Formats: sequence, C-alpha cells, structure tokens
Amino acid sequence: MTLPSNVLHPPFNITRISHVVLTSADLEATRRFYCDVLGFVVTGLEQDALYLRGLEEGGHHSLVFIKSDEGASCHRVGFRVMEDRDLDLAKQYLDFRKTDNHRTKRFLYAVFRNSAGAGVTLAIDLKKSKLLLLEGAESAEFQKVQGHD
Repeated sequence: MTLPSNVLHPPFNITRISHVVLTSADLEATRRFYCDVLGFVVTGLEQDALYLRGLEEGGHHSLVFIKSDEGASCHRVGFRVMEDRDLDLAKQYLDFRKTDNHRTKRFLYAVFRNSAGAGVTLAIDLKKSKLLLLEGAESAEFQKVQGHD
C-alpha cells in the first residue's frame, strides 16, 4: 500500500490533537479502566460526562467520555492550530465550502463531520499564543467548546 503524499501547504495549520470525545455506556467502568489501569487523572465528572487527562498534560482534559446507550463511538475530535490567523483561514475555507461553523474571539467551532462521522473543533494552541489566561483557569467559552454537546 502506498502512503498518500503530504499536503505541504494546507489551507490552515493544525499543530496537534487537543482532545477526543468518545461515548461510553458505563462511565464508572470507563473511569476505572482509564484511571486505575492506564493512569489517567479525572479532571471533571458530571452525571453524563467524564473528563480525563494524562499526568503530564497541562490542559484541563484531553479525553472526554459522554454517556450513551447507543454503543461506543467517536463523538468529536478537537484540534489545536498554531495562530489566531489559522482560525480565520479555517473559517474562510469552511465558509467557501458552505460548511456550518462558528468563530469566536479565541475559537472556531466547526459544525462539520469527518469521514468517520465525528464532529470537529478547532482551537488556538493556548500555550503558543499570546493570549493571557489565569494560571490553572480556562475561559468558560473554551470549556463550552471543549465540553460535550
């Protein structure tokens, strides 16, 4: 099998995956496995959502499970971009393709699905940006975008 060629000049620059939102029928069993076996840390727990991060991660969460009785699936994948300009370029690209999206001061919440059916969120890489955040706190807007629907 031949690997596809790299896109050297994408319409906007993604630096990394920021978080993944998966579904789970049993959040407690999911917590036990990811925390007790794999060593993740619980950073938030709601009736229908579990927020986790690795020990070395600085963000609030990188892995979210939302309760669902419909079987396991990938609900959404979040990506970080390099600069605020990349969010503007992504918005232009999505608008041109007539893809529903919402751009806020810091984030682009793109309401589109990838080929596997998962939603996609784009956000600026807060560690590399010049945006100021209080230590240990993230904006409510960021939490809303990164959280579950």
